[in-house]
Amino acid sequence: MVTGAEQSATGENLAPARVKALQDKDTGLPSLGLEPDQFKVDSVTGVVDGVLVNYDKFNDDDKDAPKLKVTWTPPKGTKVKAGDKIKVTIRASERYEDGHKSWPTGVYNIQLTADDGLVDSKNYGRVPDPCERRTFEATYTVPRNPPQIVHLTAIAEDAGGHKDPEVGKFPTVEVWHGTDENSYDITAHDGFQDTRSRYHELVTFDLYETSKDKLEGQAHATWTSSQEATIGNCAGQKSIQDPETIAWDAQLTGTIQHLPTGITRFEFHATPDRGRPYNVIWTTVGECTGGTEEWNDNKWSGTKFDLKPGQDHYDFSYAPPLGAGDTGQHYYKFHVESSGK
Repeated sequence: MVTGAEQSATGENLAPARVKALQDKDTGLPSLGLEPDQFKVDSVTGVVDGVLVNYDKFNDDDKDAPKLKVTWTPPKGTKVKAGDKIKVTIRASERYEDGHKSWPTGVYNIQLTADDGLVDSKNYGRVPDPCERRTFEATYTVPRNPPQIVHLTAIAEDAGGHKDPEVGKFPTVEVWHGTDENSYDITAHDGFQDTRSRYHELVTFDLYETSKDKLEGQAHATWTSSQEATIGNCAGQKSIQDPETIAWDAQLTGTIQHLPTGITRFEFHATPDRGRPYNVIWTTVGECTGGTEEWNDNKWSGTKFDLKPGQDHYDFSYAPPLGAGDTGQHYYKFHVESSGK
């Protein structure tokens, strides 16, 4: 109970204002991690004047690891060499608003490890403050005669023993940077209705040779899509993608072949090969009813390409022919270049 009987300079009771303040999503109880349906705030007057807050009992079992946010400088996937320094900033939290949904026991330990063992660590006590955000910085120096891939692992552990790792890979060999773009904006005519369909997929990736004839890498992909009926009984009906943008990361594995002709052939596959399913929400227009469908056509499975002798980059673009009566454009663009040896 918080007293609410005091009066302001204008003679008003402060209880209603305090109720509103406690309910405010930016500065009140929701900002501390409570969902709106987890608490109730009322003002009371009578024998006791005050502001009462009732809340549900929390789940007091910590089931989740700390939530990590790791900053790699340079970014993971960057080519490094002996003597280079990699700075790692690790932020860990068990606060509800940072994504930790069960009862927090607090961040107990943060550490950075490498292929050759522990780099650095810090303990925050066996009974740490459960809601304290922790930030830890460590620097790794690439050793002499490094492996083809330097693996660094950021780990946060809570007082309940739950751990959350994030791995950063840094090649010491040649890196190939690429983009793969698929853009579609076509209005189709079927004689009864015109429908404009749009989607855009953009993939950025890095590849490196990890051992003889073997490739590894990472990719980041984004996908957006929409549809709209422009002519016909459903003219004005639109689809809304929820969420508006689908994004996902993938690991790349494949092969690199050095052919007798001097051509270097790259072929690689992505895991996963698509983002998560998303909802397509159709609006209701006239005689056409809306609804929600689940789609999952946001796919990118990898690709292959050949480099001629002496080439350090590759470009490909293609515009598929449109169907009869269709208008708009559809194109693919692919680019890859070497970072240098």
